Amino acid sequence: MLQYACENCGQLLEAEEQQIGHQAKCPACGHVGVVPGRSLGQAVQVERRSAAWGVDREKHRDDGPSRYRDLRDDMANEPPRQSSSALPIVFLVIGILAFVFLAVVSLGAVLLAPAVAKVREAAARLQTQNNLKQVGLAMHNFHDVNGAFPMPTGFRTKEGKPGLSWRVALLPYLEEEMLFREFKLDEPWDSPHNQALLSRMPKVYSMPGADPANSQGLTYFQVIKGKDFLFDDNYLSKQKPRGPELLGRPINQVTDGLSNTLLAVVAREPVPWTKPEDIDGDDGRPIEGKLDDRFGKMYSLLLADGATRLQRPGKTQAEWKALLTANGGEIVPFD
Repeated sequence: MLQYACENCGQLLEAEEQQIGHQAKCPACGHVGVVPGRSLGQAVQVERRSAAWGVDREKHRDDGPSRYRDLRDDMANEPPRQSSSALPIVFLVIGILAFVFLAVVSLGAVLLAPAVAKVREAAARLQTQNNLKQVGLAMHNFHDVNGAFPMPTGFRTKEGKPGLSWRVALLPYLEEEMLFREFKLDEPWDSPHNQALLSRMPKVYSMPGADPANSQGLTYFQVIKGKDFLFDDNYLSKQKPRGPELLGRPINQVTDGLSNTLLAVVAREPVPWTKPEDIDGDDGRPIEGKLDDRFGKMYSLLLADGATRLQRPGKTQAEWKALLTANGGEIVPFD
C-alpha cells in the first residue's frame, strides 16, 4: 500500500502498488489523476538527500495547498531510516587479503633462505679465489724484481728480530706503494708507528663474508712454513735484495714443479696482517686442521704457479708436507 496526495486538493490518498500508473478518482474533490510510482514518504527521503547534497529544496517543493506542505513537514521530522553498510565486509576482505599476502611473503622468505645462502657462499668463495690469485701475481712480480720469493718474515728490526710480514713486502706489487712507504721497516709490526697502520689492511687480504667488526686488521691469507718448505725461516737467499726485504727461495729451486707446490692458503685462524706470523707446518699438529673449510668443507689453496684450487679434506700429514716441500721429489695429486 502506498500513499500519495491529490494533485488538485491535496487530500492524502492510498492505492495498491498494482494501481501505479493507472487513473484514480479523488473522493474529496472528484479529480481524476494518475497514481504515482513513489509514495509520499519516499518523496520526502529524496528531498532530504537533495538538501544534504546542497541542492536548493525550494526548487523541489510542491506549490500545492498548505495541507500537503504541513503533511510533508510532519513527515520530515521523522527520524531517518537506518541503511545497512558494506564497510565491515570491505574491512574483512582487506584483512584477509593482507593476511594472505604476509603469509605468502613469509613462506617465500623461508623457502628462498637456503638458496640465498648458497648464492652468497658461492660469491664469497669466488672472491676468495680472486684474492688468492692477486696474492700469487704479486708474489711472482716480487720474484721478478728481486730474484726470489720473500721470506715469511719479510723484514727484520734494527735489533735483528722479526719485524714485519711478507704481506707488507708485497704492498708495492698490490698497488699499495703509498701505504708501503708509511711503514718503518726496521721497527716491529706492533711498534706505536706501525701499529697505527694495522687498520689500513688492503682489501685483497680480507676474508669475504667475515664479520668486519671482528676481523679488522686480521687476515686469513697465510703461507705454511717449515723445514725444506717453499717458505722456510732458515733459508735466506744469497740473492742481494733491492731493498731491506729478506729474500727466500727462488723459483729455480722449486724442482717439484710450481703446479705441485703450495704457495699460500686460507687459514682457519686469522692473524694481524702486518705480523710475521703464519701457519707452522712443523709443530706436530695436523696441517689440515689449520686450514679454513667454510666453503662447502673445501680448502682454498694457492699454488706456486699462481693457480687456485679447492681441495677436499682427507689428505694425510705426509701428503700435505709433500705439497709444501720445494724439492722433495714427491708428486701428490689434488682431488
